[in-house]
Amino acid sequence: MRIFYCAVLLLLPLFALSQANYHDGYVVKANGDTVKGYINAREWAHSPEVIEFKNSKSDKDALRFSAADISLFHITPYDTYVSYTGRISNNRNGFPNMDKRLDTTKTQATIFMKRVASGPNVTLYAQSDNVKTRYFYQEKSDVVTELAYYYYYNNSSVTTVVTKLYVGQLLLLHKKYNNDNNKNRSTIENSNFVESDLVKSINIINNSSSTTSNTQKGTEVVRPSNNRFFVGLGLTYTKTRFKGQNPFDGGDGGKTYTPKISIGYDAFANSQVQRVVFRGELSFNYISSKITSTQSATSGAVYSFNQGNFAFTPQLIFNLYNTDDLKLYVEGGAALTFSFFSNDKIVSGNSNITNQAKPYDVESFWLSYPFQIGAVINKKFDVSVGYTPSATYTRYTFFTLSNEVIGLNLKYLFNKK
Repeated sequence: MRIFYCAVLLLLPLFALSQANYHDGYVVKANGDTVKGYINAREWAHSPEVIEFKNSKSDKDALRFSAADISLFHITPYDTYVSYTGRISNNRNGFPNMDKRLDTTKTQATIFMKRVASGPNVTLYAQSDNVKTRYFYQEKSDVVTELAYYYYYNNSSVTTVVTKLYVGQLLLLHKKYNNDNNKNRSTIENSNFVESDLVKSINIINNSSSTTSNTQKGTEVVRPSNNRFFVGLGLTYTKTRFKGQNPFDGGDGGKTYTPKISIGYDAFANSQVQRVVFRGELSFNYISSKITSTQSATSGAVYSFNQGNFAFTPQLIFNLYNTDDLKLYVEGGAALTFSFFSNDKIVSGNSNITNQAKPYDVESFWLSYPFQIGAVINKKFDVSVGYTPSATYTRYTFFTLSNEVIGLNLKYLFNKK
C-alpha cells in the first residue's frame, strides 16, 4: 500500500505536465503580425521548445509553434518569451552536475528565452534545458549576449574552479549607464549566478528599484509570488486501537474529537499556473484516549493515555480544477510526528489484570501518510477533508498500537503581491 501511495505521489508531477491549461495570450509571427488567442501554460520544468496555441478555447486542435516559427509569445498577464537564434554555451555549471575541465564550446541553437527583468537600458532573459540554466542580456535593441559563468572541477576532480565573468559584464553595463557611480556597485560585485541576484543587478543598471519581471503595453505587471504562508485550524477524529495478540485488541472506545492548529509554507512549481504546489506544514493536536477491553479474561480493563502530537508534513498538491477563483485539489504527503505521552496506564476491571503505569513502550517519533482533498476559494481560504490510514507507534512483534485520523481543516492563505 505504501509503495503504491509513494508511486502516486511521484507520478503526480508527470500527470501535471500533461494537463491543458489555456490562458489568454498572443503570439508574434516572424513577419511582425500579432495573433491573439490562448496559450497552453504548462508546468514547464525547462524552457518550452514548442507551445500550443488556440484561436478559441473551444477549438479541438491546437497549433504548435517553435522558436523558429514565431518571434515572441506572451501569456497574460505575466510571461513573455522571445525567440533567439545564436550560439549558446555547453558547459555544465550546477553542482554536482559539473564539467571536469573548462568547457568554452558553444552550439548554434534556436530557443525561447523568458524575459525576467526589463528597463530602459538592459533586458535580462533566462533559458533552461537539461544541461543548465543560462542568462542573457540585451541593450535596448542591440544583440543578445549570454552572461558567462564557469564552475568546474580541476584536473584532480577534487577541488573546483569558479570563474564569474558575468560580474565583469554587468559592471561594464553599470559603468556605461550609471557613469561608474559606486552606489550599489557592491551588490553587482557580490551577485551569485541566480535569477534573484541577476534581476537586482539589472535593476541597478536600469536605475530602477522595481523587482517586476515583465512589462505589458508599457505598464509594469507584478508577477504573483512563488510562495505563500498560511495558518490553519481543524477538527480531527482519531481512532486509537490495538491489533494483534493483545488483551485490548478489538476494544471499545479509543475515539476522540480534538482541535488541530497548523502553520505552513507553500511553494509553486509555476507561480502563474499554480497547478502543482509543494507544501510544508507544522501542526499540533492533543488527544486523550481510552480503550476498554471486551475480551472475557480482561473484561472491563481500561487502557488510557494522553498524547500530544507535533507533526511536520511535506506534501504535494495537484489542482485537478484550476482557476483563479476556485481550485479543487488532491494532496498527499508523509507526516513526521513527535509525540509526548502522559497518564499512560491500565486500570483493571477485575482480578485477572492488575493496574499498571506505563504498560507499553511507545515511540516518540513515528511516520504516517496523510491524504487530503480540498478547495481553495478566492485565493484566500483553503478547505479540506483529510484521511490518515492507521499508523503505528509501537515496535512489538505480535501486536501494534495505532492512530487512524479523519480531519476537517480550514486554512487562511497569505498571498504575497
